[in-house]
Amino acid sequence: MKLIFSLFLAGFVLTVSGQVPDSTYRKAYNKAVVSLASADTTGLHATRQLLASAAVAAAFNHSLQGHLASASGDYELACKLFSQALQENDTLSDALLGRALASGKAGLFDQARADLNRLVEMRGADPYLFKLRGIAALEMVDYEAAVEDFKNGLLLAPSDAELNYLSALVRYKTDNYPEAYDNINKALTSDSLNAQYFYLRGSILMALEKNKDALADYNRALSLRPGYADALAMKGFLFYRTGDTDQALITLKLATDADPDFALPWFYTGLCQVEKELPSDALRSFDRASRLGYDDGDIFHYRGLAFIQLRRYDDACKSWKDAVLRGYRLSKALSRRYCQP
Repeated sequence: MKLIFSLFLAGFVLTVSGQVPDSTYRKAYNKAVVSLASADTTGLHATRQLLASAAVAAAFNHSLQGHLASASGDYELACKLFSQALQENDTLSDALLGRALASGKAGLFDQARADLNRLVEMRGADPYLFKLRGIAALEMVDYEAAVEDFKNGLLLAPSDAELNYLSALVRYKTDNYPEAYDNINKALTSDSLNAQYFYLRGSILMALEKNKDALADYNRALSLRPGYADALAMKGFLFYRTGDTDQALITLKLATDADPDFALPWFYTGLCQVEKELPSDALRSFDRASRLGYDDGDIFHYRGLAFIQLRRYDDACKSWKDAVLRGYRLSKALSRRYCQP
């Protein structure tokens, strides 16, 4: 499940509350420059007013350039431009929001949260800001803060499908499956054609051991989004868990074909191959998952089982040691059985 901070960036519309057109600011700026160049002391008061307008113009223009940089994918430049705008006008909420979004896209979630904190102080309770700040907290694995932000957002917008989905997601990640199930049902009530929502509900149902219902939701997600690799991976894992290893391998092959760079189905494929006593194939699948970034303790545990099938006991013991170091406790019992103390 790939959460990206830009989930709502595509729908962001540039609005600058209370601002007048850019051309007016440019004219003000030009007049200020002319007044200073001609040393028109009689027009000092007017010049100061024009300079104030010009300062606002500069902030606005830098903010606008920041949005253009974000639109082109240059988030580092966008952050610099928004910061420059805020140096010129530290109350320009448009620049704060722009920097928060660009920071999130650049992975600078601390900065994003700081800007969103300030926006909440300036604008008051706003479900959109709670949503964005909750996403930043979720990305930082600060689940407690994310739960609180999504809860506050839902108090203001109880039928918001995205807020209900995000609340379900963070509760799923914290193993609070009943509340996650309640939230995802509310999301689906508001948006019954969203493949991602059915995918998440399927995962919640599988965690609740309601495998038949979970399979139905994965199939519904795939009917709405054919080739949805996440749903295919979890559907394959569901088949593995229920003992249908052959169907699991067929489904996981569809997942890796749909997204060859997605690590999870390669790991699940390795599990199936260990189950079918195909250790060399399993090791190749585990290696592929590792190269793609999968580094949890369970992959080292099952790699050890594949080595045992090949009678490579030293390699198995090394893998189980790595698994234990990553917090996978089941490997301790096997280490005691097969490995020298």
